[in-house]
Amino acid sequence: MQRFIRERKTSYLRNVIISVLIFLLIFAGFGCGLTAMNKKMDQEEMQTLQNAITRSVTTCYTLGRELSAESWLPEKTLRTSL
Repeated sequence: MQRFIRERKTSYLRNVIISVLIFLLIFAGFGCGLTAMNKKMDQEEMQTLQNAITRSVTTCYTLGRELSAESWLPEKTLRTSL
């Protein structure tokens, strides 16, 4: 029976290559996940900013205030820009 069983030789280089490939696949998975999460956070940040601007404009309109640069910018900033 021993003559039908052959010993399997494992190559050190083959094992290293397989390990590196598995590491790169896992690393790529984390990279893709972080990229997707960053993109979603950017979208949520933009949506929050748009909502804040809409609320501010609506509040100013409701109170009858006029939107001008003087009312939004500090006085010091206006002096340096002129």
